[in-house]
Amino acid sequence: MRLTAYTPNWKTMYKEEQANLRCIFGKEILSFKHFGSTAIPGMLAKPVVDMMCIVKDIYRIDSYNTYMDRGRVRYSW
Repeated sequence: MRLTAYTPNWKTMYKEEQANLRCIFGKEILSFKHFGSTAIPGMLAKPVVDMMCIVKDIYRIDSYNTYMDRGRVRYSW
C-alpha cells in the first residue's frame, strides 16, 4: 500500500466527481459525502478519493448503470 502526502487536489477531484455524478443522476442524489483519509487535510493517505452518494431510492440507481459504464466510473454497493 502506497501512502502519499496530503494534496488539496483531492478536494478538487472530489468536487469534479460530484459534478459528474450530479450530471448522471440529477435529482436522484440527495447529498454527497467525502470520507476517508483524503478528506482529512494534512493526513497521509492512499491516493484514492472515497465518496458516497445519498440517494432518494436505491432501487432506481441500477437503471443508471449504462451511463456509469460509459464514464468508466468505479462504483460498489
